[in-house]
Amino acid sequence: MINRLQIVLMLFSSVSMAQEPSRIYVSRDRGVNFEPTRGVFPVDATINSWTIHHLKLFAGTDVHGILVSSDGLKSWVDANNGLPKSCRIISMLSFRQLLFIGTYREGIFSSMDDGLSWQPSSTGLKNLTVRSLAFVGPVLVAGTNDGIYSSANEGKTWTLQMGGLQINDFATWDGQIFAATHKGIIKSSDFGDSWSWIFNEGAIFDLAVDDSEVLAMDFFGNVWKSPRNTITWLKADVYLPFQYTFRLSPSSRKFLSIEWKEWQSYSSIRDNKNRGLPSATAFDKILSTPFGLIAASNIKTSEQR
Repeated sequence: MINRLQIVLMLFSSVSMAQEPSRIYVSRDRGVNFEPTRGVFPVDATINSWTIHHLKLFAGTDVHGILVSSDGLKSWVDANNGLPKSCRIISMLSFRQLLFIGTYREGIFSSMDDGLSWQPSSTGLKNLTVRSLAFVGPVLVAGTNDGIYSSANEGKTWTLQMGGLQINDFATWDGQIFAATHKGIIKSSDFGDSWSWIFNEGAIFDLAVDDSEVLAMDFFGNVWKSPRNTITWLKADVYLPFQYTFRLSPSSRKFLSIEWKEWQSYSSIRDNKNRGLPSATAFDKILSTPFGLIAASNIKTSEQR
């Protein structure tokens, strides 16, 4: 992706041992300097989603299912026991002792043993493409190609809360849930029981929320912002460099909107000058982890072909 932010989620793999330049880099000094990770991942893997769960890094991919690193990115192993063959993982969530994944056309799966085994958790879902997962308090929400579902029993059953919408992203803050849809943005302040429209200017791809603002990016790369409690939208004239734009995943909330509001403070990721990142690579995934700030690219450069 070149002209829009993509929900961070991850693709870290390590089954193919082909010796090629890394597409995953780690910084131990908050983005000032980066170095390639050692763990080799499949050359045909595509990072769709990622999360940290019990100090392990889980990656959701297109054709390799779940890949996990439990040694600080030194190695990657698959964790697909119980998943359908060639399962495409497109969303992921760490919730209490459980790990949830959303898939393309296969529904939701959960794991109680850190990804050693997976069980179907789709009872009540009418649509099985799950693009986004989130939680507020004890309530889980799942965004599908045809609406929002909620669960108050840790994913055992799901209830439709808002139908007829493709849900592209969730953002949560202070008990509120914001959902990016193909028609705009809706918001719930009662754990998903009811929803109201707060933006209807077109399809929204990504959302970010902090204690003061809601930020949204549409499918054309335009950024919109509004005060969180008094919804008044303004088009944000933030001209990010298209090759180096990304958004942090919800598991690293304190950095969530850094590239929109204070992106120059992370210029090392933006300008790529003498910082250890290859100059011709567009990094579209970033995640703050206990073992460093990780940047990854799904786009191969001439150095990698």
